[in-house]
Amino acid sequence: MSAEASQPHTKKDSPTTQPPLCGSTPRKSLKSFRQINEEQRRKRANRTKPPSWITRKLAVFITLALIIFATYVYVGRACIPMIRRKVGALGHGRGMGVAFMVIFWILWFMMMWTYVKIITTPPGYARDYVEKAPAPIVTIAGPRYPSSRRWDVESDDSIDPYDFQSHGDSEHNGTSRAATSNLQPRGSTSVLPSPSDAAGASQAPEEVHQLHAFPPTATLNAGKEMLPPDPSASNNDNDNIQESPGTTANVPLDRPSSNLPPPANSRQPPRHPILAPEYRYCQREGFVKPIRAHHCRICATCVLNYDHHCPWIGGCVGARNRKFFVNFCGWASLFCFWVFTTLVAINAGANGPFQSTDPLQLVIIVIAGLFGVFTLSLVLQHVRLLALNLSTVESYGISSMKQRESYVLSSMFPWWNLRAQRRKVKEWDKEWGQLHTEGNIWWLGGPRRNWEQVMGKNPVGWFLPIGRSEVDGLEYETNPRFTADGLWRRRSEWPEPLR
Repeated sequence: MSAEASQPHTKKDSPTTQPPLCGSTPRKSLKSFRQINEEQRRKRANRTKPPSWITRKLAVFITLALIIFATYVYVGRACIPMIRRKVGALGHGRGMGVAFMVIFWILWFMMMWTYVKIITTPPGYARDYVEKAPAPIVTIAGPRYPSSRRWDVESDDSIDPYDFQSHGDSEHNGTSRAATSNLQPRGSTSVLPSPSDAAGASQAPEEVHQLHAFPPTATLNAGKEMLPPDPSASNNDNDNIQESPGTTANVPLDRPSSNLPPPANSRQPPRHPILAPEYRYCQREGFVKPIRAHHCRICATCVLNYDHHCPWIGGCVGARNRKFFVNFCGWASLFCFWVFTTLVAINAGANGPFQSTDPLQLVIIVIAGLFGVFTLSLVLQHVRLLALNLSTVESYGISSMKQRESYVLSSMFPWWNLRAQRRKVKEWDKEWGQLHTEGNIWWLGGPRRNWEQVMGKNPVGWFLPIGRSEVDGLEYETNPRFTADGLWRRRSEWPEPLR
């Protein structure tokens, strides 16, 4: 036997690992609700495919089950016993039972008609009308202003005119244009083309791994810091822009005469051209969206004139089905309140010797009351938004601007000096116009015209799910108080008849 074989085997020199002591096993750190919510939001933001069909339509089956249950209780346990004059039946005889049932079935039919219409009518998808294209060249635009607004996490509002993103004080501290020429999404891992390097950019990234909160701009889909205008640049700088092969240099359209940001204690409209192609580019689907189209993070696609994603219909409310959504909410609220009030009335009068309250009817009273309040609030909200020609997503922008102005007013005046605050708001309105009307790029001049754009000109269609909207979701008329590329101008720059 050799000497090597006779020697005992020894372990190589290595750091010794001691077994963990009893009770010292590492524990997983608990995540806060905010962290969990942020992770879920990022997953939805990076979703490339919609959830399964059964997941999206689950709430629809729940809704239909509730309707069937309410029908059984109302007809079988309330109306039919009254009609048959059973002992212990609630109500006041056959006549009341027949009247209740007739009105119930009319409202039931109208509600189901509108519900079937809304769940079978698609909202309109941008992918069916536009082709994929590389990201456009970024035009030179003014600074964007900060906001604390929180957005609907299910939508990607890329062209909202009231999207204020905070990006520090670069527009006020003398940051040079060259230092920030390469524009990059906040939280993204890739750089998007800028006017200086667009020639070398082949195509926009397919996926944004981390999105800034709410909402991203159209070009970046994750928020982008625009560069302030160079005061020393001449008005002929656009003549020096060189077009690269396969791209088009977007020369800014008619912009407001003053490129300087308003003072901090004044109204500060957004200073980016919301209708320019780069602000309407969807990174996920790779095309320039039609105006007012937004990316739904649940359906994983861009929806024409996106309003919101409604789980109760299993899809989005948009340009092609918003009218039917308003019809459904109206008839659903009438149905729910009829069931609620009639069941409350007959159960409140249950004072006979053999009469007693039905527990199932109490359950339906609670459900009908909750859904009645819910659908009525939706009707009132959408009637107001339609009169302003705004979608739910677009209305958040105006609310954000109002919140910012409230903060500015509170810093300028004490909370009890409401007169001075109202006077300051009137000064802002005199300079810029009112937020909901003159400062709304989709305002058409009056509530009736705004209403008819979605609900149609036939009054019958305002109540019945027939007809269609006046627009197809691809083209919209804009407020002449805005420039052609979507900048809000001061009153002094409006067309003469509108001042």
